[in-house]
Amino acid sequence: MFQKVTTNTLYENVIAQICQLILDGSIKKGDLLPSEKQLCEQFQVSRTTVREALSVLSRRKIIKTIRGKGSIVISDSFSYLNEGLRSKIHQFESDFENASQVRLLFEPQVAALVARIATKKDIDDLQKIVDMCNEKENNGTLTTDDLRMFHYRMAEITGNPVIVNIVELIVSMCDASPETEITVPNPNDESKEYINYSHAQVLQAIRAHNSEDAYFYMKENLRHFHDSCLTEY
Repeated sequence: MFQKVTTNTLYENVIAQICQLILDGSIKKGDLLPSEKQLCEQFQVSRTTVREALSVLSRRKIIKTIRGKGSIVISDSFSYLNEGLRSKIHQFESDFENASQVRLLFEPQVAALVARIATKKDIDDLQKIVDMCNEKENNGTLTTDDLRMFHYRMAEITGNPVIVNIVELIVSMCDASPETEITVPNPNDESKEYINYSHAQVLQAIRAHNSEDAYFYMKENLRHFHDSCLTEY
């Protein structure tokens, strides 16, 4: 039922998961939560973390802890359960900032490497992605996923599966989980136009095998993405 907790604020993650299960009806009003020992095992956290989470849920009047019996769910009201949603949103904000920082450190170096090793086929593949994004931009169907294809292909060109995995991970961390119902960060149309244009600048540097310019333009691309997302958010 529960998943291992991996966030730095462990008790908030415990709260968020319990609240979500109450919201979706997996745990109902009147149900008894698993024992502290069982929660520790399922979340893979300490008893102190579980007790802190249960204490917060009790103060929020979501559960009531009865000595000798355990913790009973006493509310399935969304207004009380917003704490869990806020925890998820807070975690997403943290993930987005951390991932953006790593992207700024990592992906410009990838661009510089690609500028040194790209073959004619690699350059043609990147051009096809830029052309596809231009066409979609013109007919109003350009998406963030379309733009990400440029970054994924750049990683593949390095021929290093570790780089590919890292890029896929840090890019995915820029997305909010579906339960937060957050539709941003997601650049607006003006920002998408700039991002697509900056991809063309990166590609021009790669075509010229200019590592310095490829590094610079990729960094500018990522900075703009980060700043435009925060503006939208």
